[in-house]
Amino acid sequence: MSIKSVTRSRRLIARLGSVLAAALCVGSLAVFSPSASAASKNPDIISGKVYRIVNLGSGHCLNVTGGRDQDNINVNQYDEDGTTTQDFIIRWVSAESCYKIYPMCSSNGNGRVLHIARSGSAPANGGNAVIKTASSADAASQRFQIDTVGHNLFYI
Repeated sequence: MSIKSVTRSRRLIARLGSVLAAALCVGSLAVFSPSASAASKNPDIISGKVYRIVNLGSGHCLNVTGGRDQDNINVNQYDEDGTTTQDFIIRWVSAESCYKIYPMCSSNGNGRVLHIARSGSAPANGGNAVIKTASSADAASQRFQIDTVGHNLFYI
């Protein structure tokens, strides 16, 4: 998927799966994936900005199904439509040394977070992406690390 700036949002291109791949609007490529390793804030990601995450292969955007603001709503791919169902705020959480990804359709980016389904206490391989209320009980499933690989490439 990619993140690109669309008026008030930036566009991130990425690929959905167990790892999300993403690129910044300025043409860089990034990948989002849950990580247990130590993380540090990436200077190339502007914390608190609105991003649109677009699948590099399909050209479709990460999309909160129906734009519904409730727990366990599926996050899928859909044609870019310019709505807040496809806008996400990426925030650095220094206390947890990670990024959290908040859908704008949930309390204007202040409600739920992107969540990868768990198996036991850890995110599951191939786990479904949904939005869910931020919770310390689900913290591992709601934390993302964004690392620069080079040439405007990132791993998420």
